[in-house]
Amino acid sequence: MKNFVQPSPNLRANFPALLQFDQNQQVYLDSAATTQKPIQLIEHNYQLLSTGIANVHRSGHLLGRTTTHQFEQARSDVAHFIGAKNPASIIWTKGTTEAVNLIVASWAEHQLKKGDEIILSRSEHHANLVPWQQFSQRHQVAIKWIEIDSEGQLNLSQAATLFSEKTALLAITHVSNVLGAISPLRQLIDLASVYKTRVFIDGAQAIAHLPINVNELGCDFYAFSGHKVYGPSGIGALYVHPNRFAEMKAWQTGGEMVNQVSYQNSTFQPLPLLLEPGTPNIEGALGMACSLNYLTKLDLDALWQQEHQLFQYLVVKCASIPNLEIISALKNNIPLLSFNIKNIHSFDVANLLDQQGIYIRSGSHCAQPLLTTLGIQSCLRVSLGLYNQIEDIDRFYEALIEAIDILSED
Repeated sequence: MKNFVQPSPNLRANFPALLQFDQNQQVYLDSAATTQKPIQLIEHNYQLLSTGIANVHRSGHLLGRTTTHQFEQARSDVAHFIGAKNPASIIWTKGTTEAVNLIVASWAEHQLKKGDEIILSRSEHHANLVPWQQFSQRHQVAIKWIEIDSEGQLNLSQAATLFSEKTALLAITHVSNVLGAISPLRQLIDLASVYKTRVFIDGAQAIAHLPINVNELGCDFYAFSGHKVYGPSGIGALYVHPNRFAEMKAWQTGGEMVNQVSYQNSTFQPLPLLLEPGTPNIEGALGMACSLNYLTKLDLDALWQQEHQLFQYLVVKCASIPNLEIISALKNNIPLLSFNIKNIHSFDVANLLDQQGIYIRSGSHCAQPLLTTLGIQSCLRVSLGLYNQIEDIDRFYEALIEAIDILSED
């Protein structure tokens, strides 16, 4: 592609796994599932664990005080990265899935009632569908669905008809993990505000590709996972708007989240500790903050533009392949392409690509209802990260052509 802007060689060199992939003739195109980790995180983890670590909010010795300071600084760093004004708004979780379940248990169970309504979209990941589905069945709270238009985008005009005085919550994905479409959050949140509807946003697929400012969005809750944004697995963050603090109840009890305990009664800490019982994932929290701080030192706007240039190159290459059916959105999207090959099962294609060292994802992508809506059972997905380059797409394209040729002979 003429004048194609490549990722900075220095950036790609910051990811040791990619150097191994290059040596082994492997291509990683599955960053929507999880991202590779920068050397800054790897070295940070080594330094942290090799020099000593203590539990947080407990021990009064120097190491305990130091670790607690680092832990709370990490909370502040995460708050800064997503535009949250109050670090106490950041609750550590295992990831987005736990964050949704936390909101159900600590907020919805106490704030929603029989006859209320929740609005979801047809694009939701299971993590932001099943918890609300189960909640609605327990409490006779109805779920209404925002439909998808022919271009893979949420249908705003239809969505506007769903809101009413009964609408207690809008729980919406920021970006579809199958379609790649970016939800029109500004318009949806404006609709919600008319009816004083609370808003939760699943930011798992947005956090690595879009600037996030929860203060400007005006949402009540926002969640994402560290491993989606070049950080560790098993750690995530839930943003809670300060106006919701008083509405949150303990969802698990035990050490650390308590204030006073007797044999007869217990009182609890305020947020964020109220929702963080037990010893937290200290290494994960500090590691996620390390990765986010690494990203803040990059020209993310330029890198995200490069991601989209690479995505357009990918689309052009794929569109030239006979019988390739593109499923994902091609505008107002992140660099994620879902597709199928007519009359060939997605698992067979992915298997042959795997044999050639090309790593993409196939299956239902934890979005079975969405695929049912689209009239398919599975699909292939290529998802890009900041570290991908044009050679990755070329190798994928050549391997895909070869796989299709082999499978078409059967």
